[in-house]
Amino acid sequence: MSASSLPAPKRQAAYTFFERIPYWLLAALFLGVLMVWRITTNDSYATIFAAVAKGIGVTVYVTIVAYAGALVLGLFVGLARVSKNRVVYEIATFYVEIIRGVPMLVLLLYIAFVLAPALVYAINWLGMQLAGLGAPAQLLAEFRVRDFDYASRASSR
Repeated sequence: MSASSLPAPKRQAAYTFFERIPYWLLAALFLGVLMVWRITTNDSYATIFAAVAKGIGVTVYVTIVAYAGALVLGLFVGLARVSKNRVVYEIATFYVEIIRGVPMLVLLLYIAFVLAPALVYAINWLGMQLAGLGAPAQLLAEFRVRDFDYASRASSR
């Protein structure tokens, strides 16, 4: 039998696994282990990481709530678009055309700089109007968003 017809010796599975790992993945794993080690051994990094981790939790919560709200709103608007009632159909069509026609950044800036301050003003105005209605209304009258600093607003969760 010739040497070329002999089957090649089988390599062990662990050897072929490590032979096929890309170098960039090894570098990323090494940097990840180094980062975890730095965070756990340095008090400043641990404090910062705790704040960032809390922010990630809030971000995930807001994402889930926003997704659920968008899902419900989209369902109702979609059902309204196939409605046989002309008024409901026209309102849904108007909403869809406005939302699709306005760039998302413009819409977000409008919400942040027009609608949110208007809501705060409306809450403050309502508190002033209800000030004379007794103890429960007095709490609302004394509530002012501007009385809270940004750190306490952000850490209220």
